[in-house]
Amino acid sequence: KDKLIDAAVMHLNSEGLNSFTATTITKSASLGYGTFYKYFSSTEDLLEAAIRKNVLSIALKREKLNSTEENKIIAFMQAIYIVFTDLCHSPTSAWLSSKPDYFVEIAYELTHKLAKKDFEFSIKNHKFRKDYLKNFDIKFKLIIWQLCGAFRLVSEGENYHDVAYELMRESIPVETTEAEVDKIIKLIMDRHKVKLQQEYK
Repeated sequence: KDKLIDAAVMHLNSEGLNSFTATTITKSASLGYGTFYKYFSSTEDLLEAAIRKNVLSIALKREKLNSTEENKIIAFMQAIYIVFTDLCHSPTSAWLSSKPDYFVEIAYELTHKLAKKDFEFSIKNHKFRKDYLKNFDIKFKLIIWQLCGAFRLVSEGENYHDVAYELMRESIPVETTEAEVDKIIKLIMDRHKVKLQQEYK
């Protein structure tokens, strides 16, 4: 199963959804055709598994980076920036964006508990009012949809840094003052500028 998923990811990175068939993937994985249907009922199932693997990789990266960040507002905003950056610069972005429903559902499933935990911590430390958690799951899913829209804007030619800035401004909790918003966004973008240049040359 893992070989099929890895072969699917490699195919998607190089070919996108072109020729994404059971025959192509099993051949690429050096497996027999019948092996495919032992683990997957359709290519859609395999596509979902491939997207899940990519989103999980981004989620683990976010969790590792944010585990040392004491300010959970910064941690939350940094997570949004990391996902946006990966969408805009990773070779997987084109096919991830071609299936936004999959991406939103899987990203929500894998990350909303961590995000909610960050906000519960901030409420406990009097950074936010308790009512911020009202309808949090809906708010968080909307943020993921905004990520998809932001990526689409960049793919259509809008400036990456401008879109990233506005995305974070739109996503940051309303209780945060204008001065704090600008300070947090500048901190995050400066913090990742060098790393971004190194990773996506």
